Amino acid sequence: EADKAAGRNHLLIAYGSKTGALVYLLFNLVMLIAFALSLFFTETTWQWVLLLPVTFASIKISRDVVENHSDVGKLLGSMGPNVGLTLISPLLVSLAIVTA
Repeated sequence: EADKAAGRNHLLIAYGSKTGALVYLLFNLVMLIAFALSLFFTETTWQWVLLLPVTFASIKISRDVVENHSDVGKLLGSMGPNVGLTLISPLLVSLAIVTA
């Protein structure tokens, strides 16, 4: 509501929380597909195992966001893990690439 009152018109305001949740799910699905393709097209080494926690976390967070998109109170519970996922994903991918 604060964004709307200030004249902002981003995805959530323009199309609603359900669309925002589905876009979030799409981003995580793309990440999972990229992870699966990297396992298929590269040597499967221990480095890629580093990405398994990110994969499982993204599945849980995506499910929570899609199920609770209209309940801000429940959605807030996904914000912390989402920030953690956002911070740790590039770090783990970089570690996997550098040590491979």
